[in-house]
Amino acid sequence: MELTNLSTQLFAAVSALGGLACILLLTHKKVHTLQTLACIFCILALASAGTRVPGSEGIKYARIAVTVLSVVLAISVFRTARFGRSGGVLLAFFLVYTLSALWSTEPLAGLIFKGQFLLTFTAGLVAVSVIETKDGLKTFIVLMSITTVALSVFIFIDFVRNPEAMLHIGRLAAWGINPNRIGQSLAPLAIFSIFLIVYGWSLTVKAVAIATTLFAVFLVLYTGSRGGLGMLCIGAMVVIAPKLRHPVRLLVISAVFGAGLYATVSIIAPEAATDRLEDTTFETREMPWGEAMKYIRSSPIIGHGFISYPSERGVGTQTNFHSIYLQILVETGVLGMAAFTAVVLWLFWDFAVQVKALVTHRMSLVVAGLAAATMLAVLAHGVIESGGLFGSTVNALMFGIGACLMGRVHDLTSLTQSERA
Repeated sequence: MELTNLSTQLFAAVSALGGLACILLLTHKKVHTLQTLACIFCILALASAGTRVPGSEGIKYARIAVTVLSVVLAISVFRTARFGRSGGVLLAFFLVYTLSALWSTEPLAGLIFKGQFLLTFTAGLVAVSVIETKDGLKTFIVLMSITTVALSVFIFIDFVRNPEAMLHIGRLAAWGINPNRIGQSLAPLAIFSIFLIVYGWSLTVKAVAIATTLFAVFLVLYTGSRGGLGMLCIGAMVVIAPKLRHPVRLLVISAVFGAGLYATVSIIAPEAATDRLEDTTFETREMPWGEAMKYIRSSPIIGHGFISYPSERGVGTQTNFHSIYLQILVETGVLGMAAFTAVVLWLFWDFAVQVKALVTHRMSLVVAGLAAATMLAVLAHGVIESGGLFGSTVNALMFGIGACLMGRVHDLTSLTQSERA
């Protein structure tokens, strides 16, 4: 890319973000600025991945600028850091994970790429940390659902007007975006729409949420994204669990849901997408996982800090080992993986302590279900994909959102209960 074009795009992105910041600060009493920025990030994250999206290179810089703006405003204007114990501990781990790039062969590139993830993760944390009322929580959930609609419409437009959007190995690749990227972006957002279906405060809200969820599920099925479909299933089951209470009912609902979903896939999804969804061999992961094991064996204790490969832009791009767990092992070694495992276990222990307190005081577990659904979807998806550790993805934002929801589950539930009282 020529320097003049790059400078123009950077200037346009910074100018647009500056204007956006002013507008958001003036209207933040209606919809919080940091939550709006999180939604904007989701749209830019998917759009920046499209090879046929006009100005996609400039959108990448705008996406990064949104996360920078979000963190800067959180520190300088809103001064919020209510992440809960879990959110704070996970943020501390990811700060160390980012700094691990210093012992790599490309420390500057490593800090840039990992720094983008840290910004995106933090943007997710601060979006939840600013929730102070029951209405604030409702607004955030609705915003996430609206974002699901926006992304679905964005994908559907190209799906309708460009038949070639279906030519990428027979799966939906609208705007030249990788099918898996589409599915993995829509799925975690759709969890919030599923929440509104089950716990919506009016028939209108539930009806809109049903339409939104069906729209997103339709597109995820057409992408043939196994990870995306898995996130949807996990999210739906965990969100609905507090409503059912009895384990047998949950198992029955899960079985019925699974059978219905399989029938839907067989009927509406294209053959290539269906074949992909039914494939349980994960042959496409053999090469990156095998490569990861080679790196792990060569530096098992502290890892390599950061691994890159050449890209068309002339600078190294972070290597994707298609598993957040292998990614952490490669880059931070056994020590880093042990620390991450301890942090995640502590996160769920702290969450369980808060849930026990809610049960003791006979308080609702609805928010707890949403928090667990968001985090479990990201962690489960991380078994087969590293997107949760890449700052350009919706999953990285959801990592932060899930962590803060879990860390503040007692606090957020108390808000709803006290206002109800």
